[in-house]
Amino acid sequence: MNALDEIEAAVQKSAARQQQLAQAQAEVAERRFTDEIPDVVRVTVNGTGDVLEIELAAGCLDTGRQPHLLGERITRAVGNARRQSALAARDALSEVLGEQVAHWLVGDEEPKPERRSPRNRPGDKGTEDYFEDKDAKGFLEEQPWLP
Repeated sequence: MNALDEIEAAVQKSAARQQQLAQAQAEVAERRFTDEIPDVVRVTVNGTGDVLEIELAAGCLDTGRQPHLLGERITRAVGNARRQSALAARDALSEVLGEQVAHWLVGDEEPKPERRSPRNRPGDKGTEDYFEDKDAKGFLEEQPWLP
């Protein structure tokens, strides 16, 4: 197999992966996720987290039911429904992209930094100690770019 064949195979693999990703995203986007606070509100979002419907329960604005808390309850229900949507998206994307990338894309966790080689790892000296040492030896006398 020559280099051109390898490139062609990589392009085909990438195109197939993009198609799988688009299909997974479309399937999740069509799904509906609902959260409900009983006798107060029911919220429905789609797979991308867009709010589709907010249903208020009959009597939820009665003075005995603490209507001043309605906004907080709606916000909580929207957040819960969107979390369900994000989890479904993560599961669908993890099949195509791998679990760590899917977690990162939906905001579950920060990407893990790449390990540094021992050569690029910062020394044990603190910054002040490093520059004190350089000052004592002549910081400007060190010119690694000269032969």
